[in-house]
Amino acid sequence: MEKITFKSAWENCEKKFSLPTWANKIKIINYKEFKKKVLDENINFVNEIITSLFNGDSYILKGAYSKEFMMNLREKTFSHFKDKPSQFYKTLEDSPDFPKR
Repeated sequence: MEKITFKSAWENCEKKFSLPTWANKIKIINYKEFKKKVLDENINFVNEIITSLFNGDSYILKGAYSKEFMMNLREKTFSHFKDKPSQFYKTLEDSPDFPKR
């Protein structure tokens, strides 16, 4: 099967389209399946994924981390924020959560 690199497909899209400025669809795919397709670099998959990313799609890779890792991450996150007071800032320029660019 013909192969195309992700780099060349990305560069072709950059010439034709601007980068997305909003999120579109959320796509869920098994990590092992996604990894295999990326390493195979099948032309249809490469073009499909690059076009999808340029359309603003986001991907969730199921099974990328072990259950133990995710449980540990969750516990550490809750522990980190447990004693910190909740803060609210209106989404305005120069607010701590929305820095001026």
